[in-house]
Amino acid sequence: MPHFLAIDIGNTRIHLGLVRDGAVTDTADAPTAEAAMLERNAPDFLRRARSAVPREAAFVSARPSAENLVRGVIRRVLGISTLKLGADRPIPVENRTDHPVQVGTDRLVNALAARARTGGACVV
Repeated sequence: MPHFLAIDIGNTRIHLGLVRDGAVTDTADAPTAEAAMLERNAPDFLRRARSAVPREAAFVSARPSAENLVRGVIRRVLGISTLKLGADRPIPVENRTDHPVQVGTDRLVNALAARARTGGACVV
């Protein structure tokens, strides 16, 4: 399985991870408020990511205002586009909570990953 870049754009931090064969091989994080300066805040990670040659990137986001900034940095530095999970690619998890609009795609992806990891019911 080729490398891919996983990105979680949270309210306060952006978390980045290189994933290969289902395992996270490298990580970094930076302040979400400084999304436009991701190159300055995570230069070593981006250099290693460029060397790893990820074929694609996917992200979840709790901060829409940072999405285009992060997409731009990834396109410029790594030469790849990004998919927004839940919008560009559906998340195969049914949200049956009492207040579904309060459950972000990051939580749905966490539930999907936990299920894949445990092979059964679990609490995230």
